[in-house]
Amino acid sequence: MDLDIWIDPICPWSWLTSRWLVDVTPHRDLRVCWRPMSLLLKHRLPAESPHFGRTSHALSLLRVLELVRASEGDEAAGRLYTEYGKHLHDQRNSVMDPFVALQRAGLDTSYSEASGQTGLDSSIRAHMAEGQALAGADASLPLLAFIAKDNLRVGYSGPIVNRRLSLGDSLDLWDGFALMAGVSGFWEIRRACTEPTDFSELSERASHGTRV
Repeated sequence: MDLDIWIDPICPWSWLTSRWLVDVTPHRDLRVCWRPMSLLLKHRLPAESPHFGRTSHALSLLRVLELVRASEGDEAAGRLYTEYGKHLHDQRNSVMDPFVALQRAGLDTSYSEASGQTGLDSSIRAHMAEGQALAGADASLPLLAFIAKDNLRVGYSGPIVNRRLSLGDSLDLWDGFALMAGVSGFWEIRRACTEPTDFSELSERASHGTRV
């Protein structure tokens, strides 16, 4: 099954949900397809916004990711996104040099030139429009889409997780999510998040050289 996930490199929820999918993928025969969604473009943030700097930097990273995905496919894009996430979230850095990320991902560092190519924004907007058509214009990140039963493509915001789950819990969550998502008439389930994000286990794995 192809599973689309829309992400922004600075979104911690996208990062944690993506690690859940990485854990589940080999056990449920999934293929993750990485789709860009810029929080800067989505919210049309003005230059005077306190979030403009970070979201603008994230858009530059998304441009590089989108060019890699278009040129070399989702596996390569996934490696690059992993390097983004480890640096920005696990190691708690505020910026990421795309040249360094490409180097660490084993990709051609010349892709880093795409960071300032605003012409790629039209492709990013097209991906965003596709995701929002499935899950709603106000859909938040992360956003997932896949073909459910009856050959129906569905899209939902979430699931939201605040830490790296055990493999057993990860598989249970996927099985439950996939089952619910395919039920006609089902739209939403949610509860308030009462715990902060926890990247400690991800950081520990990264420090021991485990590839995620």
